[in-house]
This record gives sequence, C-alpha cells and structure tokens, in this order.
Amino acid sequence: MTDTALKINIKELRIDNWVQRTIGGKPQYLKIIGIDSRRDILCVEEEYPGFITVQITEPILLTQEILEKAGFVKDAEFPLEPIQSLYRLKVKIRGVNERELIFYVSHPEEMEDSSAYELKNWGNYTVNAYWASRDFQYLHQLQNLYFALTGEELKINL
Repeated sequence: MTDTALKINIKELRIDNWVQRTIGGKPQYLKIIGIDSRRDILCVEEEYPGFITVQITEPILLTQEILEKAGFVKDAEFPLEPIQSLYRLKVKIRGVNERELIFYVSHPEEMEDSSAYELKNWGNYTVNAYWASRDFQYLHQLQNLYFALTGEELKINL
C-alpha cells in the first residue's frame, strides 16, 4: 500500500465486495467473504481463505477495464470523446422509467492543457436521465449501489 493510498471505512463494505492490496507494487484483488467490524478484520477469498486487517486494503478505482468486466458498454456517441468517455449499464427494475448506471472516464492525456481542468472518474445512477444517487468512484460503492437497486450481486470477473 502506498503512502497516498486511500483508506476504506469498514462500514462501507459488504460480503462479496472486492478490495485490493498491493504486494510488490502489483495490485491483488480480494473478494470479501466475512467481516468482523469490531476488530476491523476481513476474511478474504484467496487461494486459501485468510484474515487481513482493513487497514492494508484499498478501494478499487473504477477503470475502463473494470467497467467492461462488470458489463458496462462504452457510449460511442458521447460528445466529449476523446477527452471523456461515458459508460452505461442498464439496470433492470420494474416500471416504465429508464434506469441506468453511468460512469465517466476522463482522458487528460487527450487535452492540450489538462492542468486547467480538474478531471476525475465518477459515476451516478440515473432515472430518465436525472441523477438519483451520490457520485461513486470505487468498485465496492458500485457493487453496493447495484445490490441496493436490484437485490442481486453485480456480476464481475476480476
């Protein structure tokens, strides 16, 4: 874990959430299979299930690759390409309203002067194109929102 690594609040985590830890400079994805919030300990699924403290884990930042593994589709018609990309995932809930999760991925390398802009990757849940949730940036936040909306786990193959 780096000095600038983000800490995860254990209260944001659920069983089946994904987190990561860095070993030898390489991220290792861990699926949570148990939580002891009194002692900030997670039971994670690895080659063999094991226990780790939440302090050595980091949230997984949503990237284009992870979004695609979760079923998001890039919107080829998004007008801010190539500076920013839009990814969409339809959410199947009863009713006539159009519901989807959207996520914006910024590409500062495509801008002439990216220092003039504060670009970040962020997502939101929309109903009929109106924002209906707070912003999210991390995989566990997306998993929790998806579960709250559908009652099902987000299928993702890391």
